[in-house]
Amino acid sequence: MTEVLGYQSFCAAGGDIGSGITRYLASLYPSHIRAIHLTDVGILRELLSLKDTEYMTKEEQLYRSRASAWFAEESAYMALQATRPRTLAYALNDSPAGLAAWITEKYVAWSGGDGDLFSHFSPEDILTNISLYWLTDSTETAAAMYRQNARTLPALTTTSVPVGLCCFPSDILPPPKSWVEKHYNLCHWTEMPRGGHFAAMEEPALYAEDVKLFFRTYRSAIG
Repeated sequence: MTEVLGYQSFCAAGGDIGSGITRYLASLYPSHIRAIHLTDVGILRELLSLKDTEYMTKEEQLYRSRASAWFAEESAYMALQATRPRTLAYALNDSPAGLAAWITEKYVAWSGGDGDLFSHFSPEDILTNISLYWLTDSTETAAAMYRQNARTLPALTTTSVPVGLCCFPSDILPPPKSWVEKHYNLCHWTEMPRGGHFAAMEEPALYAEDVKLFFRTYRSAIG
Protein backbone atom coordinates (compact mmCIF):
# COMPACT_ATOMS: atom_id res chain seq x y z
CA MET A 1 0.00 0.00 0.00
CA THR A 2 2.72 2.49 0.91
CA GLU A 3 5.69 1.41 -1.21
CA VAL A 4 3.88 0.32 -4.40
CA LEU A 5 0.58 2.20 -4.47
CA GLY A 6 1.92 5.28 -2.72
CA TYR A 7 -0.60 5.60 0.10
CA GLN A 8 0.99 7.05 3.21
CA SER A 9 -1.93 5.90 5.34
CA PHE A 10 -4.95 3.69 4.90
CA CYS A 11 -7.72 1.81 6.67
CA ALA A 12 -7.93 -1.98 6.86
CA ALA A 13 -10.77 -4.42 7.43
CA GLY A 14 -11.10 -8.16 7.92
CA GLY A 15 -12.71 -11.11 9.62
CA ASP A 16 -11.40 -14.51 10.75
CA ILE A 17 -7.81 -14.80 9.46
CA GLY A 18 -8.33 -11.37 7.91
CA SER A 19 -9.06 -10.01 11.37
CA GLY A 20 -5.72 -11.31 12.58
CA ILE A 21 -3.88 -9.78 9.62
CA THR A 22 -5.66 -6.47 10.17
CA ARG A 23 -4.81 -6.41 13.86
CA TYR A 24 -1.16 -7.17 13.09
CA LEU A 25 -1.11 -4.28 10.61
CA ALA A 26 -2.38 -1.95 13.33
CA SER A 27 0.09 -3.34 15.85
CA LEU A 28 3.16 -3.27 13.59
CA TYR A 29 2.45 -0.15 11.50
CA PRO A 30 0.30 2.20 13.59
CA SER A 31 1.66 5.30 11.86
CA HIS A 32 0.26 4.07 8.54
CA ILE A 33 -3.07 2.64 9.73
CA ARG A 34 -5.82 5.20 10.29
CA ALA A 35 -8.41 2.75 11.58
CA ILE A 36 -9.35 -0.92 11.42
CA HIS A 37 -12.73 -2.60 11.08
CA LEU A 38 -13.23 -6.17 12.34
CA THR A 39 -15.95 -8.78 12.60
CA ASP A 40 -14.13 -10.58 15.41
CA VAL A 41 -11.01 -10.36 17.55
CA GLY A 42 -10.08 -14.02 17.42
CA ILE A 43 -10.46 -16.46 20.28
CA LEU A 44 -9.84 -14.64 23.55
CA ARG A 45 -7.44 -17.16 25.06
CA GLU A 46 -6.25 -14.69 27.69
CA LEU A 47 -9.80 -14.38 28.97
CA LEU A 48 -10.30 -18.14 28.87
CA SER A 49 -7.12 -18.78 30.86
CA LEU A 50 -7.91 -16.38 33.72
CA LYS A 51 -8.21 -18.11 37.07
CA ASP A 52 -9.77 -15.23 38.97
CA THR A 53 -13.33 -14.79 37.73
CA GLU A 54 -14.49 -12.48 40.52
CA TYR A 55 -14.18 -9.30 38.51
CA MET A 56 -15.45 -10.64 35.20
CA THR A 57 -18.56 -9.10 33.73
CA LYS A 58 -21.57 -11.30 33.07
CA GLU A 59 -20.90 -11.19 29.34
CA GLU A 60 -17.29 -12.26 29.90
CA GLN A 61 -18.47 -15.19 32.00
CA LEU A 62 -21.00 -16.09 29.31
CA TYR A 63 -18.23 -15.98 26.70
CA ARG A 64 -16.19 -18.46 28.72
CA SER A 65 -19.16 -20.79 28.96
CA ARG A 66 -19.87 -20.59 25.23
CA ALA A 67 -16.20 -21.06 24.42
CA SER A 68 -16.06 -24.21 26.52
CA ALA A 69 -19.01 -25.65 24.61
CA TRP A 70 -17.53 -24.60 21.25
CA PHE A 71 -14.15 -26.20 21.94
CA ALA A 72 -15.88 -29.42 22.98
CA GLU A 73 -18.05 -29.63 19.85
CA GLU A 74 -16.43 -27.63 17.04
CA SER A 75 -12.67 -27.26 17.47
CA ALA A 76 -11.39 -30.64 16.25
CA TYR A 77 -10.69 -29.25 12.77
CA MET A 78 -8.42 -26.60 14.26
CA ALA A 79 -6.41 -29.08 16.33
CA LEU A 80 -5.97 -31.42 13.36
CA GLN A 81 -4.94 -28.68 10.94
CA ALA A 82 -2.49 -27.28 13.48
CA THR A 83 -0.82 -30.63 14.14
CA ARG A 84 -1.30 -32.99 11.14
CA PRO A 85 -2.17 -30.86 8.09
CA ARG A 86 -0.36 -33.10 5.61
CA THR A 87 -2.11 -36.27 6.78
CA LEU A 88 -5.43 -34.52 6.41
CA ALA A 89 -4.48 -33.27 2.96
CA TYR A 90 -3.81 -36.78 1.64
CA ALA A 91 -7.38 -37.74 2.51
CA LEU A 92 -9.09 -34.59 1.26
CA ASN A 93 -7.05 -34.31 -1.94
CA ASP A 94 -8.19 -37.82 -2.86
CA SER A 95 -11.89 -37.23 -2.31
CA PRO A 96 -13.95 -34.32 -3.63
CA ALA A 97 -16.84 -35.48 -1.45
CA GLY A 98 -14.58 -35.50 1.60
CA LEU A 99 -13.27 -32.03 0.84
CA ALA A 100 -16.80 -30.75 0.28
CA ALA A 101 -17.91 -32.17 3.63
CA TRP A 102 -14.87 -30.74 5.44
CA ILE A 103 -15.56 -27.24 4.13
CA THR A 104 -19.35 -27.20 4.02
CA GLU A 105 -19.91 -28.29 7.61
CA LYS A 106 -18.37 -24.98 8.71
CA TYR A 107 -20.84 -23.02 6.62
CA VAL A 108 -23.70 -25.01 8.12
CA ALA A 109 -22.53 -24.65 11.73
CA TRP A 110 -21.32 -21.05 11.69
CA SER A 111 -23.97 -19.27 9.63
CA GLY A 112 -27.49 -18.13 10.38
CA GLY A 113 -27.93 -20.35 13.39
CA ASP A 114 -30.58 -22.60 11.84
CA GLY A 115 -28.56 -25.20 9.93
CA ASP A 116 -30.29 -24.37 6.65
CA LEU A 117 -27.28 -23.84 4.40
CA PHE A 118 -28.99 -22.71 1.22
CA SER A 119 -31.15 -20.12 2.91
CA HIS A 120 -27.91 -18.22 3.54
CA PHE A 121 -25.72 -19.14 0.56
CA SER A 122 -26.34 -20.16 -3.01
CA PRO A 123 -25.19 -23.61 -4.17
CA GLU A 124 -23.01 -21.83 -6.73
CA ASP A 125 -21.19 -19.86 -4.03
CA ILE A 126 -20.51 -22.96 -1.94
CA LEU A 127 -19.34 -25.00 -4.93
CA THR A 128 -17.13 -22.15 -6.11
CA ASN A 129 -15.47 -21.99 -2.71
CA ILE A 130 -14.86 -25.74 -2.66
CA SER A 131 -13.54 -25.64 -6.22
CA LEU A 132 -10.94 -23.03 -5.30
CA TYR A 133 -9.29 -25.61 -3.05
CA TRP A 134 -9.89 -28.65 -5.25
CA LEU A 135 -8.77 -27.22 -8.59
CA THR A 136 -5.68 -25.54 -7.17
CA ASP A 137 -4.64 -28.51 -5.01
CA SER A 138 -4.26 -26.15 -2.07
CA THR A 139 -5.82 -28.14 0.76
CA GLU A 140 -2.50 -28.77 2.47
CA THR A 141 -1.17 -25.24 2.17
CA ALA A 142 -4.42 -23.83 3.53
CA ALA A 143 -4.45 -26.22 6.48
CA ALA A 144 -0.72 -25.80 7.14
CA MET A 145 -1.29 -22.14 7.92
CA TYR A 146 -2.74 -23.24 11.27
CA ARG A 147 0.43 -25.15 12.07
CA GLN A 148 2.75 -22.33 11.03
CA ASN A 149 0.76 -19.62 12.79
CA ALA A 150 0.87 -21.52 16.06
CA ARG A 151 4.65 -21.74 15.87
CA THR A 152 5.91 -18.56 14.26
CA LEU A 153 3.59 -15.60 14.85
CA PRO A 154 4.82 -13.02 17.37
CA ALA A 155 2.51 -11.90 20.13
CA LEU A 156 0.16 -9.07 19.25
CA THR A 157 0.94 -5.84 21.05
CA THR A 158 -1.58 -3.21 22.05
CA THR A 159 -2.30 -0.37 19.67
CA SER A 160 -4.03 2.99 19.87
CA VAL A 161 -5.39 2.68 16.32
CA PRO A 162 -9.18 3.26 16.28
CA VAL A 163 -11.16 0.03 16.04
CA GLY A 164 -14.64 -0.58 14.69
CA LEU A 165 -16.30 -3.91 15.39
CA CYS A 166 -19.49 -5.40 14.00
CA CYS A 167 -20.65 -8.59 15.69
CA PHE A 168 -22.83 -11.12 13.91
CA PRO A 169 -25.01 -13.22 16.26
CA SER A 170 -24.24 -16.62 14.69
CA ASP A 171 -20.48 -16.10 14.56
CA ILE A 172 -18.29 -18.64 16.33
CA LEU A 173 -17.65 -16.64 19.51
CA PRO A 174 -18.79 -13.00 19.41
CA PRO A 175 -16.54 -11.12 21.85
CA PRO A 176 -17.81 -9.42 25.01
CA LYS A 177 -17.89 -5.67 24.49
CA SER A 178 -16.47 -5.09 27.97
CA TRP A 179 -13.34 -7.07 27.06
CA VAL A 180 -12.86 -5.33 23.73
CA GLU A 181 -13.16 -1.93 25.41
CA LYS A 182 -10.38 -2.83 27.84
CA HIS A 183 -7.96 -4.08 25.18
CA TYR A 184 -8.65 -1.97 22.08
CA ASN A 185 -9.33 1.65 21.21
CA LEU A 186 -12.95 0.80 20.47
CA CYS A 187 -14.64 3.65 18.61
CA HIS A 188 -17.49 1.84 16.88
CA TRP A 189 -19.61 -1.15 17.91
CA THR A 190 -22.48 -2.71 15.97
CA GLU A 191 -24.56 -5.75 16.89
CA MET A 192 -25.97 -7.11 13.67
CA PRO A 193 -29.53 -8.51 13.48
CA ARG A 194 -28.46 -11.67 11.66
CA GLY A 195 -25.48 -13.38 10.07
CA GLY A 196 -22.57 -15.52 11.11
CA HIS A 197 -18.88 -16.14 10.68
CA PHE A 198 -18.74 -15.66 6.92
CA ALA A 199 -20.35 -12.25 7.14
CA ALA A 200 -19.09 -10.68 3.93
CA MET A 201 -20.40 -13.66 1.97
CA GLU A 202 -23.61 -14.26 3.92
CA GLU A 203 -24.74 -10.68 4.60
CA PRO A 204 -22.70 -8.51 2.20
CA ALA A 205 -25.03 -5.50 2.35
CA LEU A 206 -25.04 -5.35 6.16
CA TYR A 207 -21.30 -5.82 6.32
CA ALA A 208 -20.44 -3.28 3.61
CA GLU A 209 -22.70 -0.63 5.12
CA ASP A 210 -21.04 -0.95 8.52
CA VAL A 211 -17.56 -0.76 7.01
CA LYS A 212 -18.51 2.38 5.09
CA LEU A 213 -20.17 3.95 8.12
CA PHE A 214 -17.12 3.49 10.32
CA PHE A 215 -14.46 4.47 7.79
CA ARG A 216 -16.36 7.57 6.68
CA THR A 217 -14.89 9.40 9.68
CA TYR A 218 -11.34 8.65 8.54
CA ARG A 219 -11.59 9.11 4.77
CA SER A 220 -10.52 12.76 4.73
CA ALA A 221 -7.39 11.87 6.69
CA ILE A 222 -6.19 9.24 4.23
CA GLY A 223 -3.56 10.16 1.69
